[in-house]
Amino acid sequence: MIFSDDYSRKCWIYFIQKKDQTFTKFYEFKYLANKESGKKIKALRSENNGEYVSEEFKDFCAVEGIK
Repeated sequence: MIFSDDYSRKCWIYFIQKKDQTFTKFYEFKYLANKESGKKIKALRSENNGEYVSEEFKDFCAVEGIK
């Protein structure tokens, strides 16, 4: 899975074996990105492959204010 910053074009790559690992890796990435930049993630875009549709993921994004 690849996360990229639209502003700086910086990319982070995480290797996963199954889609159910998506939330865990996103949580790790969010913590790292916040620590490195001091800024919050505002939005998340995907290719709609179903990685980001779990209730746990949706609830987390709602609480964190991620669209």
